[in-house]
Amino acid sequence: MKNRVKVFPIFLAFCMSFTSVGCGQAGGSSISDNDITDNPDYQKLLVAYDETYDPWENSDTDMVAPYINAEAVCSSYQWGAHVTSLYAYLENNKHNKNCLGAYGKSSMSFVDSQDYLEGAWGITDRDSAKATIEKMISRGHQAKCRAYIQKDSATQSLIAAIKASYGDSFTFENVKDIDKDFFKNNKVPTNDLYKVKAAACTAVLFGEDGLAGYDYMRMLRVVAFSEDSRFLSVPEYLEYAYNLTSVLQKKYGSFEEIHQCYYLGEMFRSADPNNKDSLSELEEILDAISTMKGDGFYDEIEADYNMSIVKDWDDVLITRKALREGG
Repeated sequence: MKNRVKVFPIFLAFCMSFTSVGCGQAGGSSISDNDITDNPDYQKLLVAYDETYDPWENSDTDMVAPYINAEAVCSSYQWGAHVTSLYAYLENNKHNKNCLGAYGKSSMSFVDSQDYLEGAWGITDRDSAKATIEKMISRGHQAKCRAYIQKDSATQSLIAAIKASYGDSFTFENVKDIDKDFFKNNKVPTNDLYKVKAAACTAVLFGEDGLAGYDYMRMLRVVAFSEDSRFLSVPEYLEYAYNLTSVLQKKYGSFEEIHQCYYLGEMFRSADPNNKDSLSELEEILDAISTMKGDGFYDEIEADYNMSIVKDWDDVLITRKALREGG
């Protein structure tokens, strides 16, 4: 993959916008849009926006970072950077693996940030950034996957078959064994094969809301780029980082688990047995996870998994007036 955001075509396929949340491939699952419900308590993850925020007015009272990446000392930033480090490995960009979103502000231009958001997500301004983030948090692929788990007969049959075959011993390494032959041997329809497989494996490994890790990892990158593009204020983006990382820390057991969830989310969203590119993208995710293990990076970051995530940016940010006057 290219290591500049605006030209990495494979990664854009990973991120194409939330319009793909809607259901349905011809001849596929019985799940419809009416089966999808809002994520429980999603409102708690949304932030109170500063409706007076205008990055071009340079208000004296705006809270800003005193220097590039000053907020990197904040606990939610550091923890979130460990989550988004998978992108750094996917994009041959390992020198930014400790940056939230896997791109440091000094490594890309303001225009690059905006190009990425527009090309990958259709985000062009503050309103569309807010709408995209809120859509993915309130529903996203987590909600569609939950509908499959709760209401799709093929998914429920596959869950039962996995539990019957593996009991409590099913692990992420066993996901590869749930192939078309496994479906056929257990009389599970193969329509929507990858959606059903991803939903069933997610349910067994992480529960019916298991794709939260996929949606929220993607949103950690979006909020970081949205602040880089001046669509979100610094306090808003840090508040989002805090909200998302706090939920992820409680829901999963390790950074590697979140990355495994990302793999299942990508399988659920876009894998197609008739599209070799979509399948090779899944292999790239597995290769990135393997490389992180081989590099010892998981050994390094897992020690931080249970770190205290707090709202600690008040000691970092200063007013724009103070910044202008020399801090």
